[in-house]
Amino acid sequence: MSSSVKLKLKPMKFFQVREFSPSYRWEELIKVYGTLDGNPAYLLEFNGDLTFEENLARYLRIDSILYQDALFVLREEFDDPRNYFAIIEAIARGKTTLGEIVNETDLDRGLVGKYIPVLRGGRTRQERGASKRELQEPEGQVLHQRLLLQLLV
Repeated sequence: MSSSVKLKLKPMKFFQVREFSPSYRWEELIKVYGTLDGNPAYLLEFNGDLTFEENLARYLRIDSILYQDALFVLREEFDDPRNYFAIIEAIARGKTTLGEIVNETDLDRGLVGKYIPVLRGGRTRQERGASKRELQEPEGQVLHQRLLLQLLV
């Protein structure tokens, strides 16, 4: 019989991140910490032999843990994630104006206009009055995903 154990690890401190990439300059370490929020699972995927930009490109692949976590959080945090996914994908394809995003997604202009500020601000279910069960998500996870969304937006 097999069993699994879940551990809730706290984010690593800034100076601990240096152990994952000792050759990085302080400026690069700040980028790493700011992007990964000291998340141990994300840092384990980090390759200190690659540049920050190369690692970021790896994290944004569809099969990466960071990409999958972002999708998971979007599903958990937003009432209708399909529309948010469509908007984020349009922005990732270079559509940056409201008109371009509307044309790319075929969503109503008013709906897109309502969703974009939510993506920028990352209003969570907690901020919208979520149930107790929904509020038991690990702290920091939503903040980390907000940073990823800001990179996309």
